[in-house]
Amino acid sequence: MDPSEGVYQHIDSTKEIWKALQDMTLGSDRDRWSIHEHAREVFQKDHRTCLVAMGLNPYHQNPAGLKVALPRAWQLTGKVESQINNNGTVNFYFESEHHILMVMEKAPYTYRGWLVALDIWSNQSKPDFLRTIPFKVKILNLPNMYRRPEIVWSIGSKLGHVKEVLIIEPTVNRAAEVSV
Repeated sequence: MDPSEGVYQHIDSTKEIWKALQDMTLGSDRDRWSIHEHAREVFQKDHRTCLVAMGLNPYHQNPAGLKVALPRAWQLTGKVESQINNNGTVNFYFESEHHILMVMEKAPYTYRGWLVALDIWSNQSKPDFLRTIPFKVKILNLPNMYRRPEIVWSIGSKLGHVKEVLIIEPTVNRAAEVSV
């Protein structure tokens, strides 16, 4: 037997294997599976009070660390369940909608010196999901004559996109508050 004959047989078998791999369907010829409407509703209800977190620097912010650190920062240790997802995000399931609103109101948060993106689970289909970090910026010592929504909006727009202007006029016990 010629030694080169074995090489040719090997090449032929490799071609046969390659051809067989190309012809594989891997289930693509089957009907797509679907979820029953009731199961989908239950799933969405379970995620109604779910907040998704993602560290902006994966080299310094691991999901397991976020899972432990954020409930402490929110002062909700033991009141929040969490789950690490395959994509590096962490789902936090809150007991009440009040808690999730409180957390979002006090955002942004940091972990290991870097910001953490937070968003409500139901916003996943939106293009800016986990891509924006809202800030509330207080404007201190703004003279009374400039405490007008248009002026405050103009000041805030120099910093970024303004969603809301809040002006609380002073009282005897409290100074004026202006934020965007």
